Formats: sequence, structure tokens, C-alpha cells
Amino acid sequence: MPTLWPFKPNGPVLERLEWMTDVLESSSGVEQRIALRRYPRRYFEFDILLDAAAARTAENLLFANHSGEWYLPVWMDAEPLAATLSAGATSVPAGASVRDYTAGNMLLLMGNTGAGNEGVVVDTPGSSAVTLAAPTAATWPAGSLVVPLRTARLPASLSVSRFTGASLYGRLRWQCVDATDWSTATETTYRSYPVMTHRTNWDQDPTREYATKQAVIDSGVGVPRWIDIAATPIAVQNHRWLCDGRAEIDAMRRWFFSRRGRLACFWLPSWGRDLEVQATIGASDTTIDVEHCSYTDHIAQAVGRRDIRIELTDGTVYYRRITASAEIDADTERLTISSALGASVSPASIYAISFMHLARLDTDAVEIAWHRWDVAEAVFTVRGIRNDL
Repeated sequence: MPTLWPFKPNGPVLERLEWMTDVLESSSGVEQRIALRRYPRRYFEFDILLDAAAARTAENLLFANHSGEWYLPVWMDAEPLAATLSAGATSVPAGASVRDYTAGNMLLLMGNTGAGNEGVVVDTPGSSAVTLAAPTAATWPAGSLVVPLRTARLPASLSVSRFTGASLYGRLRWQCVDATDWSTATETTYRSYPVMTHRTNWDQDPTREYATKQAVIDSGVGVPRWIDIAATPIAVQNHRWLCDGRAEIDAMRRWFFSRRGRLACFWLPSWGRDLEVQATIGASDTTIDVEHCSYTDHIAQAVGRRDIRIELTDGTVYYRRITASAEIDADTERLTISSALGASVSPASIYAISFMHLARLDTDAVEIAWHRWDVAEAVFTVRGIRNDL
């Protein structure tokens, strides 16, 4: 039987999800990706700061069960009971649709002062309540905590320190033993692939790197020769996702589980003002006049520079492919798009036109930093792919 870890984190919690993908890349940069794990490995990491009896109890628990299994509360998903839960209850009111309640796993009922607890098995998580496999044994007053439990293990070696003779602090890292799954996202699609619709959090300047696949022939005595194998750069772009509220956190988690690490690709907008429209676009027009930016001379419908996201100031969004381009004069280029917008659009009504490219996550691991139970943030890197559509 696993041992319960009853002590709350001292500060934020870092959650890490790790998928495993075999990426087979051709010399031109075209990829084939194969998932090697059905479920991601899941880790939790947080600080502890305990004093007096709590410190002594924690150290005894660590000494006795360091290498064993633990029942680890998912503290970010804890929620208080709004009303008394009587003994013999067969369901618990809880926000099951956006929290980590899983059939067959345990749920912890804990007194709001930390005194006393009861573990019960989850039978069916519902949208606003969790049905239990067996009734509760005790009565739990309003304010008592309801917390999902995960079975977890600690690493082979861990370190704790003493602030005083009666105080204990350290950082614990847990690996979940049971499988973690989550519902996938319902997403907007373009050309059969989902589109990233969440704009990056601009609290820090987003960066974009252009990486090329080069081969260098150098004998050491003559002039080296460089060969661009892929014939186009790969865009590597960072993304910051800040969530405020459980619904936004659930949407982000669904998006990550839809990606499955590096496996599933999606359309990523640059979120920049990449094209500036010069004249009103008629409802039936299939051409757009834009400010001259050397598109025709240097890009001319290159992969990663021919699919665009047109966002209006009222929130309307169009996705189109550029099929041809021509210079009209020194100030204007005319782009032909795959289909008309179906509405008249003036330059003043356009918020931004951004290039889009197919991309995937750059790593199989994502980290979610929980600042509070309802505020979480993820920072990750996205890599463009050369697969043509």
C-alpha cells in the first residue's frame, strides 16, 4: 500500500509531461514521426518547508518509504467543499471536467486545518461531481479539501536541509507511476491540419531563429564550399502560454495532449504584421494588393511563406494560400489567393496578416509552471517542418 504524502508545497508547482517520438528526417528536412509512448511520463516538482512536528513526521516518512510508492496529492487541483459532505456519500461535488480525477484512482478528503483525511476510489468522474466506488466513512465539513491522488515515486537520491534543528526544507521531484491521459482539443483546421489559435503572451519579446541544413566541403587548403541541402530555412519560434482560470488551463492541457510531444504538427502563425494591404479587398476578389516587400523577387510562394492568416479588428479570421504573385510597381505587389474572402475588407479593418508554416513542438517534454491553482504558464519552442502540402 502506498504511503500518503500529506504536506503541501511551499510555493509554485512544476509539472512536466514527457512523450517519446522517433523523428526520421530526410536530407531535405522532410520528416516522418512515430510515437513510442502511448501515455506521457509525468513529473511533479516543488519545494517543502516544514517545522516542528510536521518536519519530524516528513523525515520519518521519507526515511521509511523513500524507495516505495506514494499517494501524491495533485495539489493544484485541490478544491474546498462548498457544503458539508455527510458520511455514506456516494459522490463528491468537484470540478471533475477540468481536474485530474481518473476512474480507478484515489481521491483524498482532507480537513481544512490539515487534520484527518480519508481516501476513496473514484468510480466515474462527471462534469461537476465525482461518483465514488464506495461511500465515504466520515462526515466532512464545508471547507474541507477534495484532492485527486496520483501514485508516484521519488528518485533514488534526494536531499533535504535543516534551517534550524526543528525545521526542514528541500525540493522534491516525483514521477507518477500510473498512466496519465487527457481529452484532446477541438481545433480549427486549415488544409486538414489544426491551427494554433492562441496568441503568444507578449510579456517578453518573442524570438524566431532561422536554421538551415548545410553541408560544408572543406579540404583545409582551398576555399570551402557550402551546400544548402534543404534549400529553405527552418523557422524555430518560442511561445509563451499564460492561463488565467481552470478553463484556460484545461484548454492548454488538451492542446498539449493533441500534440503528443513532437508527434503531431499544426499550422503556426508568426503573429507578426508580415503583409500590409494597400487597397480594399472586394468580396469576390481573389487578389490582394500589398505594400512592396520583395515577396515576388525573393520568396514567390515558398513553403512556409505562402499560407497566410488574415485577422480583422472585429476578430474575424480567414486562412488562405497565396498561389501567385506579381510586382505592380515599386510600391505594390499583387498576391493571388486560393479563394475569395466572401466579404469586403478595407485596409483599416485588418489587424494583421501573418505568414503561417507547418510546425511541431521542438521537444517531447513540456513543463507547466503552476503559480496558483488557477494560474499556470508554459514556455515552449516550436520548430517548422519541411513537409509540403
